[in-house]
Amino acid sequence: MIVSMSSATVHAPMIMSALANPVSLCAQIAPMASIFVIASPFPTVQKIIRDRTVGQMPLLPYSSMLASCFLWSVYGFLKAEPSVWGPNLFGVFASLYYSMQFAKYSPKSAPSLPGSLKRHAQVVSTIVCATLALAFSGLKKSTEIIGYACVVLCLALFGSPLATAASVIRTKSAKSIALPFTIASCVNCFAWTVTGLFKMNDPNVWVTNALGLTFALLQVALKLVYGDTRGSADSIPL
Repeated sequence: MIVSMSSATVHAPMIMSALANPVSLCAQIAPMASIFVIASPFPTVQKIIRDRTVGQMPLLPYSSMLASCFLWSVYGFLKAEPSVWGPNLFGVFASLYYSMQFAKYSPKSAPSLPGSLKRHAQVVSTIVCATLALAFSGLKKSTEIIGYACVVLCLALFGSPLATAASVIRTKSAKSIALPFTIASCVNCFAWTVTGLFKMNDPNVWVTNALGLTFALLQVALKLVYGDTRGSADSIPL
């Protein structure tokens, strides 16, 4: 027993040392990966501007990104974590731009699904005001509550592309899943899972991103199984 404990004591620093470099690498990659994911809708928004119409695209991805990034920015400030509030503050301005361009070229009488433009603005404004009120309330658990809100909203943001899963399975085509964005999401969520677990020791960060990684990997699996076209030759059968 003594030998076993001594061995464990000797090997513990070696294990931690081995983990240090990958964890440090992930901590450096995570903010950059977040910025890449946040910037990924930019070509789509530019297309909206060129075509002067949103077509059938919904506002939800942009409005939910705005609310989520604002929550994480406040949470990062309260936790004094620049790696959290930095990329998310960029996300606030980016998603605000996306939402404004969407609203500009969206038919005012048509719903943006789900809900109207006005409803989206009301919900986001409510979240922003409630978050600021809670942050400045002086409550001891305000940071914890905001962290829980971050988790809930972020999961909705990660899980929203899975709404197309039934259509993908039914049509046997995964053309609606953007593979580059999905792979970027995998890298982003993996880096934040490692950083949140081993460096920050923050369950709000690593649990959220671990589930986000699961969602992203499921989308990759659907893409590999069904491909981009119905019955394509390179689709992998079930």
